[in-house]
Amino acid sequence: MSKQKPLSPIQESVITNALSNPKYSLEPLPQNVEKLNSTCLNKIVLGLFSRGYVKAKEGSNKYFLNANGIAFATKLRGEDPAPAPEGKTNKKRTVITLVSRKDGATLDELCKATGWLEKSVRGTISTLKKGGMDILSVKEEAGRVFRLA
Repeated sequence: MSKQKPLSPIQESVITNALSNPKYSLEPLPQNVEKLNSTCLNKIVLGLFSRGYVKAKEGSNKYFLNANGIAFATKLRGEDPAPAPEGKTNKKRTVITLVSRKDGATLDELCKATGWLEKSVRGTISTLKKGGMDILSVKEEAGRVFRLA
């Protein structure tokens, strides 16, 4: 199995910019990208899509960051994941935020943060893994710890 090529600087710009957009939409595009022709833009988005960082909105040509894209873009920025937007809480996003931290999160921390039972947290972790997120599970003194690989 071959390794994927790293993202181009333009792809990195698009994916990190989407963190600031409502619902993590790829649009509006950053200024350094918006003037490119449609063929170039399609290649940029297709590259992000093929790596599993974006999802398409059904019935339209709009693209949004998925959980993998949010975690990757946050790492590119070199910061801890941003908290979920105020108002409606998204527990899956909370799990992604906590496991994306440098030290990851224990099963107990994830249960307390979400209000879920352990089996629900483990199920969500499993779903994220099936979706392509590379999450490690390690047994430590503090208990089971989940973190991004």
